[in-house]
Amino acid sequence: MKLSDVSIILIAVASISACGTTEYKQLNPNGIYGGEFGYYDTERDDGSYRLKVVYPNKSNGSEMANQFWDRRAEELCGSSKFQKDITAARRLMDPAYRNNMFPDRGPYMLEGFLTCLDDDGIPIVKAKEDSAIENEAL
Repeated sequence: MKLSDVSIILIAVASISACGTTEYKQLNPNGIYGGEFGYYDTERDDGSYRLKVVYPNKSNGSEMANQFWDRRAEELCGSSKFQKDITAARRLMDPAYRNNMFPDRGPYMLEGFLTCLDDDGIPIVKAKEDSAIENEAL
């Protein structure tokens, strides 16, 4: 094999590797703007969740970000019955383009609130703990 043949094979392998799927994983809350992709959520006092999803800039990035959101919502709620309230859907600035010359090259981010619903479509609200109720009475 000639050196040029080896180069072509290496470029082909690298190209195929770059086309891999984005890993569905929990983000480090401090890494959300650092080039990581996945989801981050926090449970709120009422049992609802604040959920953030970051997906790379790909041709189907916004669609896949929504799929990540729905997948995480189903995991948190234990079913596909939930209310999705997106408060922000935007492209983040890509760290590789800090001068913002290419604002359309950053990853997609969806952020908002998730409320789990029961079988009748009624929001599932977490009851306050006894200590919280006692503190309110004081």
